[in-house]
Amino acid sequence: MQSTLDLNLARILCEIIDTGSVSAAAGSLKTNISTISTGLNKLRKHHNNILLFRQGNGMQPTALALELYKYYRPALSLFDEADKFQNSILQLTSPSKLRIVTLPLLDLLLSDKFFDDPEFCERSSWDIFSMPRGPSTRIEHLRRKQVDIDIGMVLPKDGSLLSYQLFHTGWAIVCKMITLELNNE
Repeated sequence: MQSTLDLNLARILCEIIDTGSVSAAAGSLKTNISTISTGLNKLRKHHNNILLFRQGNGMQPTALALELYKYYRPALSLFDEADKFQNSILQLTSPSKLRIVTLPLLDLLLSDKFFDDPEFCERSSWDIFSMPRGPSTRIEHLRRKQVDIDIGMVLPKDGSLLSYQLFHTGWAIVCKMITLELNNE
């Protein structure tokens, strides 16, 4: 027996047991019957067992297949939940609309830039708000993700915020630090 098992093979076994047939499993997994059959053959070889046998119009699991199902189905559910969680995090960290807070004069300049140069904000949309008065309020808005970018007077140091000073003035652009590791396989 091989030491590793492809997660997709476990999904194929569970889907055939859940649906009762190879063709229904193919439909459920949005693939073709030959892919399911090939996966089933790999599973049979991996476990050195027939796992499923044809009976009537469907497939019946062996005792080993049912035992494997008890482990595979909960594990697949955990992977699916982790996938949903990761997708929700990606949606939270890549807002469809950036919320920018700045001083009234600068928000006019930014708005003018958006109107004059459509390519400047291509593929993005922006909301520009007037800046709250106190630095502690500004920092709190950034921490709570009520604001994505704060352009204004330099704020006190904060480990969760990224600050970039504008030129040699007392102005800075500040945003919340986000670290994402994407696995490109």
